[in-house]
Amino acid sequence: MKYEVVGVERKIGDFKPQDKPGTAYHYDNINLHCLKKNAKVHGYEVQTVKIKSEEAAELIADVGGEVKNLVGHVFDFEFTRFGKVSAYEMVK
Repeated sequence: MKYEVVGVERKIGDFKPQDKPGTAYHYDNINLHCLKKNAKVHGYEVQTVKIKSEEAAELIADVGGEVKNLVGHVFDFEFTRFGKVSAYEMVK
């Protein structure tokens, strides 16, 4: 499915689950705010694609090495059944 990136957000922090006191999980993600076609929607559907920063290194390198350069590009993303990006191809 083709996704046009219209916004990029980097989220860094620690998640502390309430059911496990003293435990913290560090996260560093890049959220791609995208537009995509959907047969059930007139116009475009809006979707956020979340990628871990370390997994996005090649994606960022493809657009010149800066996260902000992802905006305006179109990617063909493939997802696992859990919604995690498994593969991508830059279309434009």
